[in-house]
Formats: sequence, structure tokens, C-alpha cells
Amino acid sequence: MRGMLEQASAAAAGGGEPRDLAGAAQLYRKASLYGSLEAQYRLGRMFLTGSGVRRNVAIAATLFRIAAGNGHLGAQAMILVRFRLASPTERHSKT
Repeated sequence: MRGMLEQASAAAAGGGEPRDLAGAAQLYRKASLYGSLEAQYRLGRMFLTGSGVRRNVAIAATLFRIAAGNGHLGAQAMILVRFRLASPTERHSKT
């Protein structure tokens, strides 16, 4: 799985070659299916910005929620800052 992440990162960055964002998204998608939290987070960012994939905020939010629920700190921060989603405790205390 680490190899897929490295390949995806290299494709996204270019590193002296043309960037392949669509290819990076495919590799992140594969790694995320194997349970990579980092791949879920990075693919979520791609869907959020429309980099290499058609922009889809709902898919991005879902990927962030999955990764965040499994402990990915970047995904947790993205949910709190970008989507401003209250925790279940906060939602119940407002009623």
C-alpha cells in the first residue's frame, strides 16, 4: 500500500515530468479501498478541489469522515474547519 501512496504522490507532484492528477487519483482510490487513511484523506482533498477528478464535495466529505473516524488527524481537522460539523455531543446539547 505504501508503494501506491508513493506512486500517487509522485504522479501528483510531477517531479520533472508532467503531473498526472487523474493517475494519482486512481492510485489513491485503490489504496483507500485497502484501508489507507492517508489515501482516503488525499483523495478527499482531490474531490474537494476538483484536482484530477470532477469536484464533488459530498464524496470529499464522506472520505474525510471515514478517515477521521479511523483516527486521521488531517481528516479530523478538515471536517472541523472546512465542514464545521458538530460532534454528536454538541448536536444533542443544542436541543
